[in-house]
Amino acid sequence: MLKVRKTYCNQRLKILNSKFHLHLLVNEKKEFVDLLVASHSDFYNVAKVDTHIHAAACMNQRNLLQFIRKTYEQDLERVVQETGGKKTTLRELFQKLQLNPDNLDLDALNMRA
Repeated sequence: MLKVRKTYCNQRLKILNSKFHLHLLVNEKKEFVDLLVASHSDFYNVAKVDTHIHAAACMNQRNLLQFIRKTYEQDLERVVQETGGKKTTLRELFQKLQLNPDNLDLDALNMRA
């Protein structure tokens, strides 16, 4: 199966490479003229991409509370923190913070935008 995939991928790469070279042959003059007309525009006029996200926007307080309770019920032994090689499970974290998911409410989460 792996050999079949390698053969297919190799053939596909050869086809794509041939198509690219054909594109270069057909459009070489047009792209050269466009490059002369708009010199440096590719470098100086690149659109800025905003990668700044707010983690608080990925779920609201109610969804977070439901997720915490559900995870507590289903996966208490999940490692949620690792500090200096010491792994802490969800159960240990709740015990350390003296929390009970049944007593958690929206105010206790203290989420801010």
